[in-house]
Amino acid sequence: MNDENNKEQEQKSPLNEIIQPFKDFIRAPRALWGVNLAYVLEGFVYFGMLGYLAMYFNEHVGLTDTQASPFVGFLTVGITVAMVVLGGRADKLGPRRAILLALLLMLVGRSIIASGTYLGLESGMWGALHLFTLFGILFIIIGYGLFQPAAYGAVRVFTTPKTAAMGYAMLYALMNLGGWLPSFFSPVRKAVGINGAYGVYTSITVVAIILTFFVLTSKTVKEAIAKAKSETSREGGEKEKEEKKEVPKEKFNLGKWLKNHPLADLKFTFFIFALIPVQTLFAHNWLTLPQYTERAFRPPVAVEVCEVASESDEANSAFEKAKEGEIEGLEKVVESFKGTKGACEAKKHIREVSKITPQEGETLDKETTARVKEAKSSIRNFDYLTASAEAAKKGEISRQLSLWIGANFEAAVNFNPLLIFILVPIVAAMTRKRNVYNMMIIGTLVMAAPTFFLAFGPNFWTLAGYLVVMTVGEAMWQPRFLQYAAEIAPEGRTGAYIGVAQIPWFLTKAIVPIYSGLFLENFCPMEGDMNTETMWLIYACIAMTSTVILFLAKGWVGKEFKTTA
Repeated sequence: MNDENNKEQEQKSPLNEIIQPFKDFIRAPRALWGVNLAYVLEGFVYFGMLGYLAMYFNEHVGLTDTQASPFVGFLTVGITVAMVVLGGRADKLGPRRAILLALLLMLVGRSIIASGTYLGLESGMWGALHLFTLFGILFIIIGYGLFQPAAYGAVRVFTTPKTAAMGYAMLYALMNLGGWLPSFFSPVRKAVGINGAYGVYTSITVVAIILTFFVLTSKTVKEAIAKAKSETSREGGEKEKEEKKEVPKEKFNLGKWLKNHPLADLKFTFFIFALIPVQTLFAHNWLTLPQYTERAFRPPVAVEVCEVASESDEANSAFEKAKEGEIEGLEKVVESFKGTKGACEAKKHIREVSKITPQEGETLDKETTARVKEAKSSIRNFDYLTASAEAAKKGEISRQLSLWIGANFEAAVNFNPLLIFILVPIVAAMTRKRNVYNMMIIGTLVMAAPTFFLAFGPNFWTLAGYLVVMTVGEAMWQPRFLQYAAEIAPEGRTGAYIGVAQIPWFLTKAIVPIYSGLFLENFCPMEGDMNTETMWLIYACIAMTSTVILFLAKGWVGKEFKTTA
């Protein structure tokens, strides 16, 4: 008996749950390797490109924040719709064909987006580059609409009822790990820009296609399905027979359908829609956090005082030669002749180029536009190095960290998936005996409250505190959400309730892009004075609404719900 108890405790150990996906990944059959490799690479590419998308619309397509945000929403909302529409098609195509077709469609879409800036297309709202980018996004939407249902469908047919949980857990873990990998993409973005980074991500999609093609072969798929069926049969699983068992069809009755629809359950409907305010923080992870971190944590603009610099004929000559050439040449002058008047004048010239704007009613030519973008990137790097060196000299560690996170904003934007991967099993083990509805109240409170940290202004420690505490809150309530939806459902209606429970998240992804860009323009603009404190204070108050609503409705919604997590 003690051995059985020890075994059960080991299985429920948080550490074991963190390590288990890696063990399962290594031991997984070849067919699951094919799915998992594609899934982790796709998570890497999707979340990496999504984090840059609003910035891409700003910097390359020429859209304002208010104009850009809805088109980011077009991608995220479009994917949700596509999964609903194309999920059945993925089943008909089969795992291998569906995954390969999905990856090919996304490759086409990403190739279109990555190549757009090199074709000399007209920028601006509804310009040729804007429409070309949207055309690429459409391919990604269709591809992703096939990909995720195909991946989950593959796990279903490659596993037995006994191993299915392991298969799905592995997908969840690898998705979060893939979403964390863009944290290391700052050097790529700095070297080649966002449009160049998109080209690298497109290349990673090619790698995913090649690996899937050779690992997930037709023979491997057939063998995996046959093996799963055989093992299911040996385990005494009758699930497949039950699924295929014909159920007598009833004549459709609209009144009965409406009466039995999950949304007709007022408690359930109230519950799922009460979570919309706190779910807005998820959407801000890609709609607000990248721009906020990059803009609010920028170094101060330095002022070049060249009159006090030392004279050097060689430096002056090098500056004059590089003056009308590439920005890279001016950068070499700055680096090679530090402290000289020539190096100072070179940096000053780069700053002047970065400020070039077209006259009213005119546009800059392609060559000048590229030069201005290169100059902006260069001078921002010089300002960062200057401010960072000054902070180090004064021993201002907090200031150094704030400057670093601004220059490497990917680390902040993609920190959440790693924390979720680590925290979910730990929090689940610690709160296993807690009432689910109470966990929803406490979890939403813990997730929403740290948003007030950001209302104190841009600071590395408040940002870090927000990311960590907010993620702890997410780990407390998010896994319980579908559990609550499933357990409140009448017998035989679980699937319908879980499906409808996704509607508020769909609405959140559609609503937040409408106002997030406007908030960025007014409180955290690309240039000019900022008031990010007010922006985050408003967002914190919005998120806290969920906790208040759930708490006030506890006597009604949670009155008879005693299930523990």
